[in-house]
Amino acid sequence: TVYVSFGGLILELVGPFQRLRGFRLDQVAYLLLKFQEAGY
Repeated sequence: TVYVSFGGLILELVGPFQRLRGFRLDQVAYLLLKFQEAGY
């Protein structure tokens, strides 16, 4: 549940930046998977 809340918060923060900076969702998902593997 903590990871879901953390991921949801990141998605909310990244959403506007994705439009402004052109971030790719696959890059965000990759980072989220790395955080999950690290146990954060």
